[in-house]
Amino acid sequence: MKHHSPQFLKIVEDAKARVRETTVSEVVEKLKRGDKFTLVDVREDSEWAAG
Repeated sequence: MKHHSPQFLKIVEDAKARVRETTVSEVVEKLKRGDKFTLVDVREDSEWAAG
């Protein structure tokens, strides 16, 4: 397991508090409506491999 500095962990927690997670179905609906949005894929390698 990786060990991160307290400063890094504070940045991560701050970001998590401000970033909204979404589902595949929500993204599909946004695309169908023509919504403008930015999608940032932050899955871990294992999550990416799992689909």
